[in-house]
Amino acid sequence: MLDLLTNEWTTAAIAFLAAIITMPVATRFGRWMGITAKVASPLSDARVPATGGISIIASIVVALVVTSHLAGWIAIGAGAMLVVGLVDDALALSPGQKFSGQLAIIAWAAIFVLPRYAFTSWQLLDVGITIFWLVATTNAFNLVDGLDGLAAGIGITVAAAIATIGIVRGVPAVTAPSLAVAGAFGGFLIFNLPPASIIMGDAGALPLGYMLGVLALQGGALATNSRLTLWVFPVLVMLVPLLDAGIVTVARLAMGKAISRHGLEHVHDRLRSLGVTEWRTVASIWTVATVAAGCAIAANLLPHPDVVTALPFIALAAAVIALFMIDLTFDARPPSVAYGYLQGVARYILSLGYKRRIAEAAMDTALISAAYFGACALRLDFKLTPEVLASMIRGLPWVILLTYPAFLLAGVYRGI
Repeated sequence: MLDLLTNEWTTAAIAFLAAIITMPVATRFGRWMGITAKVASPLSDARVPATGGISIIASIVVALVVTSHLAGWIAIGAGAMLVVGLVDDALALSPGQKFSGQLAIIAWAAIFVLPRYAFTSWQLLDVGITIFWLVATTNAFNLVDGLDGLAAGIGITVAAAIATIGIVRGVPAVTAPSLAVAGAFGGFLIFNLPPASIIMGDAGALPLGYMLGVLALQGGALATNSRLTLWVFPVLVMLVPLLDAGIVTVARLAMGKAISRHGLEHVHDRLRSLGVTEWRTVASIWTVATVAAGCAIAANLLPHPDVVTALPFIALAAAVIALFMIDLTFDARPPSVAYGYLQGVARYILSLGYKRRIAEAAMDTALISAAYFGACALRLDFKLTPEVLASMIRGLPWVILLTYPAFLLAGVYRGI
């Protein structure tokens, strides 16, 4: 019986059942307190409770307490983040107030509770990178929560990928919280699928973005194949929220808008504007998140040469998606028109991206690298060794230096 209660899979089952049981209570609480939000559909003015996050976090904590896997960074950090999110849901904090609350909690966790992740040789810099990363994941996951079922499905995928690494490496401290998050998300998703009867709100998105960010770092730190994985695994497993946040940030800056201003620059908004149905939009983004999670698992388990060789292909795919989505910003007003009246950072971004084609040229670095590594891998029947990889890397700068002039001579970067 004791073994059953400390089993990681039991954690997932308890979190799942707890979420199903408590979600109706959270729904009634949200309506009673008036903590509601407009549904995602532009054709309806209906409002749904935004208190699902309370149930999700409570279910995770209960499951981890019962199975004796609750850590301080979850109990205090996620709990404090839930309070910040709940206050924002109820009273609508200013962006500065909400960010200050997040930063204080994350800084506390990074300095006093979380282990030091050896990104560099300097501890202070490592702490700064950890804080930056957790701020990014917390807000990125919050931003991606824009359609019914979208964030929950992404969360399940991310947590399942991290749990897989925890199981392979035999580390319950990573496996149990990840499975608890996945289980709670699964119970919540039953109520959150379109049309949702409840959403998680900032009270759920903020602490869960924080938790997934920490778990991603822990999953990356378990890698034994390459030091590069400590950087690569967290980014890949959280790629969809981070990519969406990056697209939103660049698009708003390029149009001279404040980053904190609400708008329709998200990936799901862009797909909806192209006429894609809500269900297909959610399914498409879930698919991309699953592929990214699979790449993250592979990066954690494959030999170092294979990881390095695959990175340009992944970077190229992400860059194509990002540039395509950012380009949709200018469907109504072409970049040349916007360039005429925008000033400051917006004009600078348009100059780099459209007038001088710097963004396109930078993306070609990934294209050239992918083509070169792919050709080498084919030539060697994919028998890559550390010695072969070192030789390939030595040759890469020469390939890039020869290819760019060829592109220029061929008129690839001629202005449009």
